[in-house]
Amino acid sequence: QRRVRDVATLDTRVTYSRALDGAEFLPGLVGLNTPTNAGGMVTAIAALVRIRPLRDFFLLERERTVAPRWLLAARFGELVRKTCNERNFKAHVAPHELLNAISETSKKRFYVGEFVDPVEFLQWFLNTL
Repeated sequence: QRRVRDVATLDTRVTYSRALDGAEFLPGLVGLNTPTNAGGMVTAIAALVRIRPLRDFFLLERERTVAPRWLLAARFGELVRKTCNERNFKAHVAPHELLNAISETSKKRFYVGEFVDPVEFLQWFLNTL
């Protein structure tokens, strides 16, 4: 689990990490894989990961057994932790688990393969989260 001091310095400390392929990246500023027609959701999610209070909450939150009603929050927390992990072996992260949780939680209102309005998705995501 991360310490409060480590999380507090994420935005001020510049420490590059190196992926297995030799590429350098800044933890917290990694790319997200974008499945077909999921660009609106992935863009909104990438923006949310950069919001400091939201990011810090999920970085400091302990991983727990996931009850079905908290699946979305658990998967978003996993994505935040993967994105900010300085020991990643690649400079991008796959949001597939989160996208599956979004599809399930929204009862297929938002799913991969169908274009979604990013604003509508963001409103739903924040209200549901």
